[in-house]
Amino acid sequence: MRCRCTAFRLVMAGILLVWAAVATAADDAGLRSVFARGAGERALGLGGAYGAVADDATAAFWNPAGLGLLKRTEFQASHTDLIGLGFYEQYGTVAVPSWRLGTFAVSLRRFGVDGIEGRDDRGGITDPDLENTESELGFAYGRSLGEIWSVGAAFKYQQQNVAGYTGNGLGLDVGVLARPFVAGGVSSPVLRSVRVGLTLRNIVEPNVRLLEEDVPDPTGMRLGTAFQVPVGERVHMMATADLEKTRDMGTEVHAGLEMVLLDLLALRVGSNDGTLAAGAGVRWRDLAFNYAFEDNEIDTVHRFGLGITFGSTTDERRLADQEKVEREINDRLAQAFRTDNERRIATLVAETKSALAQEDHARALEQVRVLHVLAPDHPEADALEVRALLATALAAESEDDLAAAALAFQQCLRVDPGKREARSGLNRVNAESDLRTARSSELRAVYDIGLAAFAAGELDSALVAFEQVTRLDTSDEEARRLLGHVQEAILTREKIAAARKQAADDARVRKAAQTPPPAPSTAVAVAESPAVEVPATVAPSFESMSLKERAEIADLYRRGVDASEAGRRADAIRCWELVLSAEPDYRQVADHLKQEYLAQGMEAFADGRLNRAIDLWEKAKTVAPNDPRVNGYLERAYEHKARIRTAGRPG
Repeated sequence: MRCRCTAFRLVMAGILLVWAAVATAADDAGLRSVFARGAGERALGLGGAYGAVADDATAAFWNPAGLGLLKRTEFQASHTDLIGLGFYEQYGTVAVPSWRLGTFAVSLRRFGVDGIEGRDDRGGITDPDLENTESELGFAYGRSLGEIWSVGAAFKYQQQNVAGYTGNGLGLDVGVLARPFVAGGVSSPVLRSVRVGLTLRNIVEPNVRLLEEDVPDPTGMRLGTAFQVPVGERVHMMATADLEKTRDMGTEVHAGLEMVLLDLLALRVGSNDGTLAAGAGVRWRDLAFNYAFEDNEIDTVHRFGLGITFGSTTDERRLADQEKVEREINDRLAQAFRTDNERRIATLVAETKSALAQEDHARALEQVRVLHVLAPDHPEADALEVRALLATALAAESEDDLAAAALAFQQCLRVDPGKREARSGLNRVNAESDLRTARSSELRAVYDIGLAAFAAGELDSALVAFEQVTRLDTSDEEARRLLGHVQEAILTREKIAAARKQAADDARVRKAAQTPPPAPSTAVAVAESPAVEVPATVAPSFESMSLKERAEIADLYRRGVDASEAGRRADAIRCWELVLSAEPDYRQVADHLKQEYLAQGMEAFADGRLNRAIDLWEKAKTVAPNDPRVNGYLERAYEHKARIRTAGRPG
């Protein structure tokens, strides 16, 4: 008796629920689940033609591949009372996109009817308020595979409760979205907007058993297409259509149109296999309010839903993550640069001290001047230069080269004006020089001006002074010798200036004439890749490159980072030069190249390969023309080159 009463109640509740939820699927033999119709006011307002649209959180119900199109975290929810009689429908879904992993979504749907009277076989009421509910908990995932493809899957747990009896089942949906005309390289904006969607629903069929028999939710297929047509500057229209077929029903046709005005108001109309549907939506900032109308065979249905988007976009998070990675890379490269530079400078200091201990004054002075170029603020640089200059001056004085001694003493005082040994030494050699040449006080003053100017690098003033002394006193050999040094230093300076101008002109010619090469193939070994001088002024946009070209650029960039961190600077430079030639703005490749040019230049300079150092620093200037450190290195390098080409003792 009790079993018969229970069966009666179950049958009645099931019939009512099917009428309310799937009245439009009259030829499905009543076997489809109430969840087969999907959810979401926008989708239902389009007549259920959503398989190729599916670009919001409700994609978990229509085509999980659409989740891969989401850019921000999104939440949607709705509660609807259906045709009276205690029927209701609820759903809520949240989708969280990640630029690395794709989009994950969790959803909960619930259909129910209450107020059902339970009766026995004689018609007596046994329970005046029975309830029948069906719930579906879903976990979905979608991922975009570039501009063309997106794929997804949804795992579902369904449960039905009727009068204390419970049944449940598990299901699985899969979906794919594609943009075929993008794959074909078509340029028309309308054709490029065409999307095709395919959803296979219940490839794993949920089987719900309440009493003795399993009731499966049959496998079905949904094939859809959608495209957008611009109507005006701030108005666009979308058309969409789906074909739906399950194992136990005929093919249903769904179609819809949507017009969006000013990105604020959306108007929709659709056909759900012949049943009229319509709707509207209003979006204000991160809030969206949607309405759907459906003219069911039993009664009209009005649905209202709320949507909220929040958080940063996947593009913003990707950029932030990339910037974080770049900062980490920069920090590692900068630390390696500092470590190498500290080691190089420590070696220079040690070699300078060793040369002083061995009384190799010329080598000591050369090393300390290299130290000044590479580390002008080093705390020991000035003290070591003073020691080297003082030792040089004393050695020249002992060899009776008063001019060289006076110049070295003068340079020593320029570095350390309070150095008493240098001051007394300068007074001593000047007094001896005056005795030998019998200079007048006027010539002595001019000679001192020339000596101070030469020590300070003011070659034009030194030239004028020494020419005046030698013209007025042709027998002044010291002044004549210093005049020769000044003239040769000026000639060297002019040659260096001409060489710099020629190098700059050559770089401008190469930059103007160079044709941007295509993204290089990673199949070519880096060791065989020619060095690229300067990127072209006009390079193809990174966004316009193919996925293969982007991947090759990314691979070359990463190989450059790995080579730099492994100390293979030449390989790093070759990789990054190729990246720079193809995409000058790619990440921070220009900064990385500048850093490597600086590092290699410092290494060459420390090894005495002055021309190679200048060449590398000129390349760094081409990449970063306004960098003060690059310009400072070059200026000091050219000064150093002019100095060492001066005849006679260093100075």
